Amino acid sequence: MTPADTLMVGDHPAKDGGAAGAGLRSYVLPGGAAAGSVRGLGAVLRLVAAAH
Repeated sequence: MTPADTLMVGDHPAKDGGAAGAGLRSYVLPGGAAAGSVRGLGAVLRLVAAAH
């Protein structure tokens, strides 16, 4: 497995951007959402499903 085979999911572009710099595929969820709101998990699940 290589870094490109991974998917790092975060919610802070500045703090989580290091993963992309290390060669990991990265997906940053939108910030500022209310607790319990949908923030993009569906998109993350589609990315993971497409990789399999």
